[in-house]
Amino acid sequence: MVLVLVLSDVPGDDLTAIASGPLVPDPTTFGDVEAIVARSGAAPSLPAPVLRHFRAGARGEVPETPKPGDARFARIAHRLLAGPVDLARAAATAAARRGFAAEASPEPLRGDVAEVAARLGRWAREHAGGGRRLLALGGEPTIGLPPGAARPDGGRAQHLALLAAREVAGLDAAVLAAGSDGRDGPTAQAGAVVDGGTLERAARAGVDVARALVEARSGPAAVALGAAIPRFETGTHLCDLHLVAVE
Repeated sequence: MVLVLVLSDVPGDDLTAIASGPLVPDPTTFGDVEAIVARSGAAPSLPAPVLRHFRAGARGEVPETPKPGDARFARIAHRLLAGPVDLARAAATAAARRGFAAEASPEPLRGDVAEVAARLGRWAREHAGGGRRLLALGGEPTIGLPPGAARPDGGRAQHLALLAAREVAGLDAAVLAAGSDGRDGPTAQAGAVVDGGTLERAARAGVDVARALVEARSGPAAVALGAAIPRFETGTHLCDLHLVAVE
């Protein structure tokens, strides 16, 4: 019997996607790949050997990966030890020990960073002034490089934090966004913490937050504001952690 112990960095904890599911049956086929490439029009951008390989597979000339029901998986079991939602629960538990009325979102966090920042802002506005409360969320928002990003220097967590600074401006609130592996993209930071006074301090310090967002340079802006969390290695990865707290 083989027991696979899994730490998930995939929202939804899909075993076929975590580390590419090396000991999990693969439900996808070469035909699926061919259909996706055809729908997306991506064929011209793919290397010729890749195109030849999956097209040959779709014709049955290359063997498929082992599928569900394959006897080779009969003696393999998986145990999920933790994932993004568990990370949020652990953070909420730690906050509760420090006097917060804390809750964790039961669903993994998805969506564009702007959508997530707006969601955190709505929660902060709804609960500000009602005592010490905290919401913890685990997941991995998405970010696309803006058209003005000629020299990008940042990561999705710091970008999200600067967006959230706009949402909570003037509130007695704070937002943290950070990678659970201690890294936020190719930067020397793990993420950032902002609060209701971040934009005011940025104006006094001459840090142009709007420009930093347009140019995808959240890293230097977060460092200049003293909002950055220095990069460090945690030894694992359970997606990103997002906290919003109010008083």
